[in-house]
Amino acid sequence: MGLKVVKFGGSSVADGGQIRKVEAILDQDPDRRFVVVSAPGKRGAGDVKVTDMLYACRDLAAKGEDFSEAFAGIERRFRDIEEDLGVDAGLQPEFDEIRRELKKGCTADYAASRGEHLNAVLIAAYLGVPFLETAGRILFDQEGKLLAEETDQALKAALPKEGRAVIPGFYGSEEDGTIRVFSRGGSDITGALVAQAAGAEVYENWTDVSGLLVTDPRIVPEAQTVPELTYDELRALSFMGAGVLHEDAVFPVRAAGIPINIRNTNRPQDDGTMILPRRDGEDGMITGISGKKGYGLLTLSRPQMNGVKGFSAAFLTFLEERGLAAEHLLTGVDRMAAVVKADLSDADGEALAKAAAAALSADCAWQGGLALLAVVGKDFTIRAGNPAAFLTAMDRADAPAVFTDLGCDPDCVIAGVREKDYETAVRALYRTFM
Repeated sequence: MGLKVVKFGGSSVADGGQIRKVEAILDQDPDRRFVVVSAPGKRGAGDVKVTDMLYACRDLAAKGEDFSEAFAGIERRFRDIEEDLGVDAGLQPEFDEIRRELKKGCTADYAASRGEHLNAVLIAAYLGVPFLETAGRILFDQEGKLLAEETDQALKAALPKEGRAVIPGFYGSEEDGTIRVFSRGGSDITGALVAQAAGAEVYENWTDVSGLLVTDPRIVPEAQTVPELTYDELRALSFMGAGVLHEDAVFPVRAAGIPINIRNTNRPQDDGTMILPRRDGEDGMITGISGKKGYGLLTLSRPQMNGVKGFSAAFLTFLEERGLAAEHLLTGVDRMAAVVKADLSDADGEALAKAAAAALSADCAWQGGLALLAVVGKDFTIRAGNPAAFLTAMDRADAPAVFTDLGCDPDCVIAGVREKDYETAVRALYRTFM
């Protein structure tokens, strides 16, 4: 096997015991060379992630309040890990610098990034391998947009040709050194960028589950693990709410054709889920059921709408001016509807419909309290009987679809259901297709 980039999430590096598991996983395979780590996560129910502790310190400092006790809690977390592992990572100068920056009024991005930074320094010391800083190598512009090409070049130049390195996830910097972070879960993206730059044969993403489950186990406790799926299927599931992997982590490895293997740090013997450029298998087999709540449907009706030039553009502009985006646009004869992420009250929804009617000279209606629900699988929508079975399953469970969207993606069918019917619909679809 060729070079592997491995990323360990917050639960995988939450304390000394978990970090020893990381060490054992690395010892099993010398091809696991570049190790991307998150900040320490929760050690159990009621615990607090280090990133949240850092945000709290920064909030106190920004208000001019004493954050010394809160910061001492962060220091204790890392000191406890050092003591458990029997290592002195030399973190005191790091703590002193962070404390000074907090007093000076550092950005939220800087504060949040320090959990990954400290943990990577500590784990590198424990493993006896170099620490590789991402500031100055994962690069952002002044608007916070990733500079992908510049980042790839900088990482390629920095990654050692031999041996291992420990790399902090989640953050990089602008060219002037200002720290920037990805959105929550962004260590997944760091790992993907490193995998792309290293030309890895596989990118292993280690977490606390043995791969991607077909659906939410809180709704379907018996949900099975998906053995493999494609980048396209993962993208659809991530966009629709499946939370195992940050959806933006797909793009760097997809461009390079690098498979992603989602693994369980606590059960390294499990194969997990492989995410591939393409996969063999029976067309129409599903790989996931996912969804999310908090949506509404704004429907417009107007005679001979299709003959009105610019009507669709005017509708989208109307929504944009109000800070709303049409995640799905549904069309019919003299009718158009936009699915928007907006958890509006009945009164606010009616006001939005009234404003749309006046602006677009159309009859308008708002229906709130909706959830989006997707079934994803290779060529799912073009396999005979699947769309019909999709709708029939929800009807029989008394959780009917308010609308459906087959769209142009053969791997995904989407429906809107009432929020109160969402869990019922998920269970009905799982029974039908699994």
